[in-house]
Amino acid sequence: MESNSFGNPTKVRRNDELYISAYIEPFCMDSIEVVSQWTITNCTTNCSSSISLNHPIITTFSEIHIPAKKLEYGIYEVKLTVSSVNIPIVTASAVEYIEIIPTGIMANLVSNGTSMITHDPQQYLTLDPGRFSEDPDEKEFNSTKWNYTYYCRIHGVSVIAGSSVLMNDNDEISSPNCSCFTDQFSSTESRSSVTIMANSLVANRTYQFMVNMTHRANPYLQISGYLLVKVENARSQMIAVGCDLTTMCPRKGEFQYINLSTQLALFSSLMNQTGLLNNITWNIYLGMMNSSSDTQKWSLFTEMNDYRGIWFFGANRSHFTATNQLFLTYRNINFWRFEVVYMSMTEKSSSALHFEINQPPKSGVCSITPSNGTITTKFTVICKDWTDQDGIKDYSFYAWTTHVEQRVILGSTIRSVFELRLPVGYGNASLVNVIVQIRDQFNSMTEANLPAVSVIPTRTSIYSLIKAIKISSTMSSTDPLVELLSKNNSVLTGQVTTTVS
Repeated sequence: MESNSFGNPTKVRRNDELYISAYIEPFCMDSIEVVSQWTITNCTTNCSSSISLNHPIITTFSEIHIPAKKLEYGIYEVKLTVSSVNIPIVTASAVEYIEIIPTGIMANLVSNGTSMITHDPQQYLTLDPGRFSEDPDEKEFNSTKWNYTYYCRIHGVSVIAGSSVLMNDNDEISSPNCSCFTDQFSSTESRSSVTIMANSLVANRTYQFMVNMTHRANPYLQISGYLLVKVENARSQMIAVGCDLTTMCPRKGEFQYINLSTQLALFSSLMNQTGLLNNITWNIYLGMMNSSSDTQKWSLFTEMNDYRGIWFFGANRSHFTATNQLFLTYRNINFWRFEVVYMSMTEKSSSALHFEINQPPKSGVCSITPSNGTITTKFTVICKDWTDQDGIKDYSFYAWTTHVEQRVILGSTIRSVFELRLPVGYGNASLVNVIVQIRDQFNSMTEANLPAVSVIPTRTSIYSLIKAIKISSTMSSTDPLVELLSKNNSVLTGQVTTTVS
């Protein structure tokens, strides 16, 4: 358990579970028996309010698992106290500070956070973030906790150099001098939705709408949602487009965020079906940033038919899948548009989702010391200088000897320093290869290969371990492997099992 400080707590999203493991090593006597007790104290105002911990949290092991959404937002002191059974006055403690932060609310103007829709100007248009927004930290989104401000602009118009894309260049819809469209709209009393009346929007234009939501109790908590509306002089219906697994493509600003390794599964559905739409087609566009207008220039991906049944499945159905080979092959493309078109004899409707590729962590290094040892040696891996615009989520450690496909996981940590034990190496040099996976907050991952280390067996330790298992599961021993197993620590147990397998 590596301590931090109150002023620099470890940040944990409320929708993530938390696991803390401690290594307990008595220095006074080998046979001392100890008991462990975890406590959690709310330190948001002062560290005086202890949290009542009950099932499923177990507080008497050398490790503690805190389920997702168990703690409210704030700063907490997580304390482990270890006491001697033989000499109760002999105690030791360690403290970890964590801060539970919001996972990230998705402000959706229409269902499923669809990025772009087509719209018949003779129909009214309702933007309803109070109904369609999502809060992964709660069972449902509470629209009454927020204030809403709506903005719009004609999409593609150049912005003033140095100004923000929306706030400085857009009109607030409720403003009397709103130039985006004629002042014909209505809203609910709470402004959690706004309706733009028929014939307010001009055909053959694309409008960008934005809602800025500010939390009433905490004004520092703000979130924005975006929608492109393509106005066409033709009958159309609204189509909702979304990801089958929202956790695979979370919202970030105007885009859904997706990793290079993700297989994308999308669905589409008509919001209010009238009439028979008998033809569905999916199209893919590549996006390049237009610096003059700070928007994307979209180009049709013309090779889609060449990869039907290989990369793409369901191109004429409501559910569509694109394998990760698309993103891995076109690594230089950062923006993608997936559009679905519904057609009938009298109507044509389309909607789209916009994606931005989440770039993995970069620019860092990892090292391991010492360069050789035995199966009882404590190796230390240090990772530093890894950067990511979304922040580093965790580090995972793997080992392999002859085939990388047979690698085994040794553990993971949110810290950049990790202590581990390694299995016996292969060949005359007894070499073991170690890989570190560095993951960002949205699970985009980079692998770092460490220099191979030499690990030799200690047959005495292995024989002592086998003897202890055969004779008694509670047999005391001064052998290092048996001592490690006696810690009742799942991470250490896993590493010891790996070293002797």
